[in-house]
Amino acid sequence: MSFRRRARAGAVRSALVGVLVSGLVVGVVAPTGASHGTGGSVVAARAGSGAVLEPEAAPVKYVKKPHDPTIYVVEGIDHRRLTYAQWLAAGSPVPSPTQTEFVRYPWSPTVYAVTYWSAAVRDWDRLTGDTWSAAGRPEPRMTGWIPGSTIHRWDSSPELFLRGPDRSLHKLTEREWAATGYRAPTVRANEGFVKLSWNGSIARMSDLRYGQGRPISYTEWLAEGSPSPRVAPRFPGDIFEKDFSGPAIRYSGPTVQKYLTPAEWQAAGAPAPYTGRNGRLDTATLCPVSWKRSVLLRCDAQRALERLNSAYWGRFGRSMSIGYGYRTYATQVYLRMTLGTVAAVPGTSNHGWGLALDTAEGSQHGFGSASYEWLKVNAPAFGWHAPRWAWQDGSNPEYWHFEYTG
Repeated sequence: MSFRRRARAGAVRSALVGVLVSGLVVGVVAPTGASHGTGGSVVAARAGSGAVLEPEAAPVKYVKKPHDPTIYVVEGIDHRRLTYAQWLAAGSPVPSPTQTEFVRYPWSPTVYAVTYWSAAVRDWDRLTGDTWSAAGRPEPRMTGWIPGSTIHRWDSSPELFLRGPDRSLHKLTEREWAATGYRAPTVRANEGFVKLSWNGSIARMSDLRYGQGRPISYTEWLAEGSPSPRVAPRFPGDIFEKDFSGPAIRYSGPTVQKYLTPAEWQAAGAPAPYTGRNGRLDTATLCPVSWKRSVLLRCDAQRALERLNSAYWGRFGRSMSIGYGYRTYATQVYLRMTLGTVAAVPGTSNHGWGLALDTAEGSQHGFGSASYEWLKVNAPAFGWHAPRWAWQDGSNPEYWHFEYTG
């Protein structure tokens, strides 16, 4: 044997690490540069046989989920679906069952099949009545979490709600939350449910801070998971008014508009009522804005606006441009007739209480302008705000409209 051939043979021998026992090699390390197939291993021949080392092919299996006729081919840790033609070409092998278990939430009848392909890979399939029957109607195991679920909390209550992939909604107990792994909820900030302490109706609030909301029906409340409402004597910005014609006090808020009994008025904190009706206020009780005296507002709203304007002047070097404040009932009727549903129903507008104003800066005060963005951020510190419905993405965008809630 030449030196070159002896050196090559020695290199191969040095790459084989193992112990020869009864002519078999135990524990083999592949030569440098050898490739490994997925899930394969190096096969060594009996000592002295002279066979070539080759990777062992990954074992091939054909499997099927209990609830699904689709056949999969599994090679090592990989799996893929087979078409009917591919299954025929493979010789129509009979598939083995996959490692699948069945689970559901304790409060929902929906059953899910969990198929385990590996420690890190699994399928979650939502079953129908037919696919559950195809699987043999297995008794599902109760579980605390199913992927695709979400947890949320309203800002009016600490209660947590889980919505499943099937859109079912459930109010979680402490124990059920623990079963989810204490997953952090999404907080629906500044939204929630409120009930007056002296009235049974519940409001679905789109803006808790400024009292924007509407009554919610019992069916709607159940559909939200029966959230416990925050109980309060009043809503921000609600109205108590005293008619000229008598001593009765009328209340207007997100959930109810009615004449109050003395007990209800006391339960609300016995607030001093307005004299007059929406759009029919005694203008002698209103205060003019100092830099545009034709604009009238309720006096506490006017004083807050004067302070806001001082801050606005410090930022922009000019006073706010104002078009409208208090609106009479007749004006509200006219605007409803000319503008349609863009204008409020006469007798319901906050302009009719002297608690709303419209700016009049045209293109210099549109959405995204420096003045609008400044007011939207800073006006709430003075009791004024742009209501959520009037935002650019709100239900009735009005960059010019601001309201006073104190």
